[in-house]
Amino acid sequence: MNQKKQTIIIVDDLPLNQFILRVLLKPWEERYELVELQNAEGLLQVIKDCKNSKILIFLDLQMPVMDGYDFLTLWKAHKANCEKTVQIVVVSATEISEFKKKGDLTLLQDYLMKPVNGIQIEQIFNSFDQL
Repeated sequence: MNQKKQTIIIVDDLPLNQFILRVLLKPWEERYELVELQNAEGLLQVIKDCKNSKILIFLDLQMPVMDGYDFLTLWKAHKANCEKTVQIVVVSATEISEFKKKGDLTLLQDYLMKPVNGIQIEQIFNSFDQL
């Protein structure tokens, strides 16, 4: 049995989007600690204990203060210590073709277009549980 702490982080500035993800994540709520952030500022601080944790991040791209693109740029420099235990899923209204112009798909486990559905979330967890 895996003894690592397991955390889900929702990073989205819109409360409605956070609520929708919370509802979709309900089947897994007893297995994971849920953290919600309004933007990506401080996300690296939240995941600093990544060697002792399994962390799944649902990351919006368009947010004030620090957006998902800025976080992914920082993550690229810090991921070496955590890439086996942290998975990032972008959840955005931005088309993937637009993301590719600014972002690096290799940093992501998946890229989901809003609105997200329960089948997509289940597939993400099936992959995440394999860590």
